[in-house]
Amino acid sequence: MNNLIPGTNEYIDALADSRFEDAKRHLLVAIASVKERGESPVLAGLAQRLGSILLKQGDKLGALGLYEISECLDSESLLTKLDYAKFLMFEMGDTAAAGAKCQGIIASATAKPFPGSDEDFSSEEYAEAAGRLLRESTA
Repeated sequence: MNNLIPGTNEYIDALADSRFEDAKRHLLVAIASVKERGESPVLAGLAQRLGSILLKQGDKLGALGLYEISECLDSESLLTKLDYAKFLMFEMGDTAAAGAKCQGIIASATAKPFPGSDEDFSSEEYAEAAGRLLRESTA
């Protein structure tokens, strides 16, 4: 996470110490800051992190809701979709939904190829990662 976003260092410290309520509070500070700047991709990642905390606290439906919202916030991001697919498979145990999400990632990655960069994977790398996850979901 970006050190320029208020609350992120405190969030990391709180999460490392399993102080989940403090971690959520610091994430909300970060979310407010990012929201003001209109950075939907960053906001999507923060929503997923908040969802992960809710999951650790036993709130599966709240966590699922935040992952769903994250995808709405950054609907074109293959990273957001891949992280959501991993969440569905490994945390929710929903291999069918994870498999469907992976198929969508592969379709998007092959329909609109793009190169990798220092900041993001290439479409081919996303397709490969989704393919691996898809194979796990059907194993």
